[in-house]
Amino acid sequence: MDKELTINVGYVAELAQLRLTPEEESRLDGELKQMVAYFRNLQKVDVAGVEPMIYGGALKGVGRADAQKPSLDREAVLQQAPERLGDEFKVPRIVE
Repeated sequence: MDKELTINVGYVAELAQLRLTPEEESRLDGELKQMVAYFRNLQKVDVAGVEPMIYGGALKGVGRADAQKPSLDREAVLQQAPERLGDEFKVPRIVE
């Protein structure tokens, strides 16, 4: 598991359709290497006998009980919309 991980930041940025300056690419390369090093350290932690959790917030007695509450009046909210289409907000198309 001690293989060196090589991340091509330029390639990943291209896949994500991001334009990075050489400085940003260099900085992100360093940050990714730090994250990988951190996770490698976590792999060394002895977790024998530790029960797995469903999620990180599996604490009992924390939070609030589900309670039904009245919602906003649909018509009052829709009256504030810049544009509407029937009973819905009309929004500009963002995907081409």
